[in-house]
Amino acid sequence: MTCTQTRVRPASAPGRTDLVRSAVVNRRERRFTVPSADEDALSHAIAMVVAPLAMGLFGAWIDARLGTGWIFAALLGVMGVAGALASAYYRYEARMARHDEGKPWTRRAAARSATPGAPEGPSR
Repeated sequence: MTCTQTRVRPASAPGRTDLVRSAVVNRRERRFTVPSADEDALSHAIAMVVAPLAMGLFGAWIDARLGTGWIFAALLGVMGVAGALASAYYRYEARMARHDEGKPWTRRAAARSATPGAPEGPSR
């Protein structure tokens, strides 16, 4: 018997065995789920470091091949930093949009934009 299995004893109440079996299945499902990268802080941190570093190293390799000094390393490194920052910004915006979904301040804006012929700015 492994630590994730439990012994199912005959229960006096009907349906008790089903509850115990479903608890075992739920534990197994929970153990084998892969965390999503959307909510994982470690994956975000690694992406913020790995992308600029990989781009900079690729630029250094190009510089070594072409003999151009550090131009490509700096250029690609800056592009990697810009890409990592843009990625973090858009992930944050998407997460906040999901969080604000259905909130009172978003319902008014959605209703205003859904009304045809409604003025865009404040009325005078």
